[in-house]
Amino acid sequence: MVSISIDGICPRCESENFVQNFHSSDHENNKRCHDCGYYWGIFIKKDENQIPLKIDELKGFEFSNLIYQEIKNEIPFGCFRIEYVGGISERGTLDSEKDYNDFVSDYIPSELIYQEIKEVIVSRLVENLIQKEVVFSKF
Repeated sequence: MVSISIDGICPRCESENFVQNFHSSDHENNKRCHDCGYYWGIFIKKDENQIPLKIDELKGFEFSNLIYQEIKNEIPFGCFRIEYVGGISERGTLDSEKDYNDFVSDYIPSELIYQEIKEVIVSRLVENLIQKEVVFSKF
């Protein structure tokens, strides 16, 4: 499988912390801003057993016969970055203020029990400026 990542400019906040990923093996494609949380992706739709859904069940699994779905959030609440001890990190979009509140009050405290988290930062676009909030820091 070949995966291509391209840096770019976010169409929402104009940040350069924007990445587009294309996977040649399945033609899935996604774009994500690590500053404001903007997200867009095209993925193969799958059933409950993770088997790709086909347009015509009598045909094979050619790309042209697969059902794709678009997932996007052009105006998210923000995004998060969790950095673990050892340098590994994960990022994600917070779709709404409720997601943010759940993330801060439920997810982070439960993760602190099981993981060695170094830092958690939430960033969001507010009045055309990126604001960063340190939710947790070990130092």
